[in-house]
Amino acid sequence: MKRIRGFTLFELIIVMVLLGIVGTMSTDIISLTYRNYVYQKEVADLQSRSKQLLDQISGYLDRAVKPSIARFDGTHQSIWGLGVTDADGATGAGNYLEWIGKDTESMRGVWDDTLKRVYPGYSGLANVRDSGGMQIVTTDCNLSFIKTIQKDITGVVDPLDGTNGNPRSALYFVYANSDGDVSQRFWVNPTSLFGIAALDEVNGIITLQNQPNEIGEQYYLTYTAYGIHLEPDGTMYLLWNFRPWNGENVTRGAALKLMENVVSFEYWSESDDTILRLKVCLRDTNSEIVYCKEAVVLR
Repeated sequence: MKRIRGFTLFELIIVMVLLGIVGTMSTDIISLTYRNYVYQKEVADLQSRSKQLLDQISGYLDRAVKPSIARFDGTHQSIWGLGVTDADGATGAGNYLEWIGKDTESMRGVWDDTLKRVYPGYSGLANVRDSGGMQIVTTDCNLSFIKTIQKDITGVVDPLDGTNGNPRSALYFVYANSDGDVSQRFWVNPTSLFGIAALDEVNGIITLQNQPNEIGEQYYLTYTAYGIHLEPDGTMYLLWNFRPWNGENVTRGAALKLMENVVSFEYWSESDDTILRLKVCLRDTNSEIVYCKEAVVLR
């Protein structure tokens, strides 16, 4: 008959110590895994939010009149030629990124069952031969559609009636009226923006408030300028519904909140001013993690 040997007290103590070590290591591993999971989740959230913000801003700038893009800090200065070494940001009490927006909504047009094609509100092409003075003869346009679209967006009953001297919309010739700096052309008594006084929907004629020095074949309509502003508390706003051709500046715009917890927003031009580079940094709400992302807008 074999004798069964039990554990000694010393052996039990050794086993308990080893189990304690293994348990501590397991706890540390689980804790580290959880912290890594939380970190990755926070970084993924910051990546998503920063991409969303840059996509919004890039989308607006893609529809901008590119020569009008400027920074406003009491004066309007072009951002073209602003290199990475002196990159500017829309941060602070009086610093804004601003631009004139094209009315791309009206240009898209609507489907016409008679013509069996999309009929644009305006084609962006003028009949230069028949245009003159303050009257611009358009081609292939449904001017009444422009009124409907701009009314739906701005809430103005007749957005293209400028007979009161305060036109809600303006016209910009792409390859004309290029003299002067960005402030003179677009922001202070603009010479490249012409307020619209009236529309002749039947004959496709746009009547301007002032006579252009030169009429170009290609044009865009606009009903608002835009601005980006980053408050010191980290809230970024889109400003819109203000019109430089009526003497209004970016501080008069209606504000739309874009994002919170924005640490910084910078922009500068590169490649001989052919691209505009944007950089935004966001902070996580529950930690001190900061994530930065860049985007590019072609001129």
